[in-house]
Amino acid sequence: MDSTVPAVPRIVVAESDLPVRHLMTTVLTRAGVRVVPVPHLDAAVAACENDPAVWAAIVDASMAPRPAEAFEHLRTARPHFAVLLVGSGDTPAAGDRVARLGKPFTTTELLRAVHALVVVSDPGGGGMG
Repeated sequence: MDSTVPAVPRIVVAESDLPVRHLMTTVLTRAGVRVVPVPHLDAAVAACENDPAVWAAIVDASMAPRPAEAFEHLRTARPHFAVLLVGSGDTPAAGDRVARLGKPFTTTELLRAVHALVVVSDPGGGGMG
């Protein structure tokens, strides 16, 4: 598998709350990010596995006890792959390339968190427009 961030990267947004998923999708799309919105963790993992242009997943932290672990195989196969856990709780990060964003959050906080993923995932500075 190619380990570089694709020229037109995509982010999977996995959020069961439709208004929150719609908000994140809209904000990120307006910022130039291609978004694949999905309603649950299994759909997020499948979307990431089936599309090598997906370089990150934003996941509702309440979807599983340790949702970042669902992406561990992708983080191994694609060294750039990153996960942003969104929500309250004390779910620990599962290593590097995993970040947290508490709810509620502002659109600015969401964009900063995604930008931080780009910087960590792509030291060359590509990614988000």
